[in-house]
Amino acid sequence: MRKIESREISEQVVREFGLDPSRFTIESPEVLAAILQRIAVFRCPCPPATLIGNAMECTSVLHPDGDEGLRALYGDILDDLVAYGDLAIEIDRSSGRNVRLLFLQQPVFTRRRSRYVLIHGLAAEEPDLIPVALHPRVTRIRHIRRLEIYDGEDPEQILSPFGFVEMKEERWLQLPRLGEPGEYIERLDTCLSAVKPRASALAIDVLSPDSSVRNYRNRWTKTIPLRGRFVARRPQLYGADLWCYAESEEGRLVRFLDLPVSVGVRTGWDEAWALQAAIDYHRGHPQEYQVCKQEENTGTIELFSPIPSWIVRKWQSIGAPANPKGGGLFAYSFEEADLPQEAKFLEERLWMKEEQLADSN
Repeated sequence: MRKIESREISEQVVREFGLDPSRFTIESPEVLAAILQRIAVFRCPCPPATLIGNAMECTSVLHPDGDEGLRALYGDILDDLVAYGDLAIEIDRSSGRNVRLLFLQQPVFTRRRSRYVLIHGLAAEEPDLIPVALHPRVTRIRHIRRLEIYDGEDPEQILSPFGFVEMKEERWLQLPRLGEPGEYIERLDTCLSAVKPRASALAIDVLSPDSSVRNYRNRWTKTIPLRGRFVARRPQLYGADLWCYAESEEGRLVRFLDLPVSVGVRTGWDEAWALQAAIDYHRGHPQEYQVCKQEENTGTIELFSPIPSWIVRKWQSIGAPANPKGGGLFAYSFEEADLPQEAKFLEERLWMKEEQLADSN
């Protein structure tokens, strides 16, 4: 009888998901995502804690970071799987309590130009809908699954026999229709004007519209403008501060509108960051981004302000987080061929402008 080392078991787990043990380990995000996906097709619908707990039972003895580190990793990856479209969270009220449950999303594919498609969704009790013959053409990048498409191939003909349907990128991204900056601001101004004025001594954090768009952290202040309308955060009794659109007169807060209010915008911070981008553009100082081309046909887009989740959702699928090198808040790395398309996306959706990188010489 031969003793099997934990390393051998880990390598076998990696191979089970079609990954190379020389490049991936049991703690690689690609492997952890695949484990969660595999368990989900048999366990969902279930609470997020149940799915993470089942994954922990399978892998904790093989993982070097210990239970707490592993649980945090699984939690982060689960959030990515929900954002990507493999899983959905819904509230179940049948028991008289609000219980968060994970559900499988329908298997779909989204086209990315002609080079590959993104695979989303899972099917109950089906570990892998993609036929074995196509496995060599599947690439895993973190929680993302890409299927390479050869010249002349129609992905619909390839995937529809196995239960996949096409989902247009706009629908998958769930892009809200904000309109032009002036229209968007006017729409929220109308909503704010409908709020009954009331003098308030509420201590709020103000995202100053007069501050530089290149330093997001320094844009925040506790000083209420003498007069005007602005994005802010206000405290609540329990939980995180709420995002709002506020108005002041004579240095006092007179009304505020909790966000979001626009159709298709899911969170307060998404509305707030989109609204601030519109305000900055309307005031003649649009938010900025920088493009930096790198080696091996890649490049980065660096930003100086947060962006709504519908853009993050897209960029997580085609790029990867990168270290900002031009003083920005954050950056994403892309294949060089994707850079023009993603820069245009920023200009059309958040009214940004490109700022040229300073010459380092």
